[in-house]
Amino acid sequence: MHILQVGSYLAPNFAGGAEISADNIRRLLEQVGHRFTSLAWGPSAAFTPDVVIDPLCDRDWVARTWRPVEPITALAGLDKARFYAMELATRADAAAIGQLIAAQAIDLVLVHSFRGLGYDLVDKLCQAGVPVIFVLHDFALVCLNKGMARKGALCRTRCLVCRHVARRNRRALAKSARLALVAPSRAMLNTVGDGLNIGPANRHHIPNPNRYTVLPRVRDHRDTLCLGYIGRLEADKGVAGLIGIADRLHGECGLRLVIAGQGRLSETVSAFAATRPWVDFRGQVPAEAVHHVYDAVDVLAIPSLWPENFPGVVVHALGSGLPCVGFDIGGIPEVIDHGETGFVVGFGDFAALADRIIALDRDRALLAALSRAALAASARYDAALLGQRWIDLIGTMA
Repeated sequence: MHILQVGSYLAPNFAGGAEISADNIRRLLEQVGHRFTSLAWGPSAAFTPDVVIDPLCDRDWVARTWRPVEPITALAGLDKARFYAMELATRADAAAIGQLIAAQAIDLVLVHSFRGLGYDLVDKLCQAGVPVIFVLHDFALVCLNKGMARKGALCRTRCLVCRHVARRNRRALAKSARLALVAPSRAMLNTVGDGLNIGPANRHHIPNPNRYTVLPRVRDHRDTLCLGYIGRLEADKGVAGLIGIADRLHGECGLRLVIAGQGRLSETVSAFAATRPWVDFRGQVPAEAVHHVYDAVDVLAIPSLWPENFPGVVVHALGSGLPCVGFDIGGIPEVIDHGETGFVVGFGDFAALADRIIALDRDRALLAALSRAALAASARYDAALLGQRWIDLIGTMA
């Protein structure tokens, strides 16, 4: 099949884990003979409400839109209002999309993300007359800000704007020749599927078929416990809350802390580490070297303040034999087996998170047992097995 892969960012522009997963899916499908053409976001120099689709080369096309900031940029204030207004107002040309699909002889559209491309592009892709698969990396189909959380608080009800977004996308997806929703977590799949009234036959749970470089070992030593955090340094990742309990952890058990990543809280973390010699802030670590960070710690914290979809850092940790502690929200409890490979505590309860970490420091036999279980559990995320599920799904969409 010839597949049109759509994403705000696509390889070689890796904005985050979604783009890495998209690239891995493309590579494994290419290995079995499928061909790919890409359609990614590009900036428009002029203010315009239209999506302009241009070829870059035979395999790469660009969908240009005007936005006040790039889609990957964290939004605030006037830029946030203008960005979301353009997401709703931008119009895509059905004829241009049809010409792309005809020129490339596209058999299937695979949508990974469309932030910056506008909601109308979803509608036009579904009208194109070919099967469409949406990979759910976030809640964008039912939530304007993609996260179903604001300022560290979960959205208990859907606001009027998000209800409009869901209705709009429900109508759009109903126009597709054949539809599938794929999500790496059941929590994401069910939330979006229910919000769009998509039946179970069109829902597919496939964890991301990513490969990780790991240094597997059992955490059975009795040295000072080292807690790790690896990821974006943003408010929705719970970084501020984590460093808020760090002094207590160090005071009660002499714990060391390793933090790797970058984001808007980088300066905050750097300043915190500068006054505490037991905190090792490593900044952004290259992908080819990050396995050394996992090897350096004994417990990994996942303190996210939004419903994480499928945290790849946990899968990477499992393969390293690294127990994890996180909040009971989103897909986190799907990849942390409570009491077996780590612990989940109530959402946002940093005190309980600290209690679990301290308990692991005091019970090293339990830490070692969790570590062994983590190594065993990592087999369920074997990239080859998950990749075969993708291959099988594509076969049903022909």
